[in-house]
Amino acid sequence: MATTIEQLKAAKSTWEFKAPPFANGTELVVELRQPSIMAMIYEDGVANPLINDVQAVADQVKKKKTQSTPEQQASAYRLITRVVEYCMVSPTYKEVNEYVGMTDSQLLAIYQEVMKSTTDLSSFRPETTNS
Repeated sequence: MATTIEQLKAAKSTWEFKAPPFANGTELVVELRQPSIMAMIYEDGVANPLINDVQAVADQVKKKKTQSTPEQQASAYRLITRVVEYCMVSPTYKEVNEYVGMTDSQLLAIYQEVMKSTTDLSSFRPETTNS
């Protein structure tokens, strides 16, 4: 028997996340979906190995380390923005930026939230070595 539409709706894997507030104290609560690396690769060529680089740069920013080059930072910003744009269901990234603009802390908080499940799976991936 085929999966019903009702079963698909029940399997919807989105969740709400409270991002840091705007400067005036207005809360930003967003509905997020899990990132799909394959979908992003299909849509605009985001390559899976680059996600690790983005995570490293985001971690540096969070820890206030500035060891990356301006080119790496620009590349990381574009990729972080793309991941957040893909994962924001409601309001969408475009909607937030159309009306007020997302802050850096909101962008990074949402990125780190959606990447939690992805990084949690990294312990199951085999280590690769350059030989």
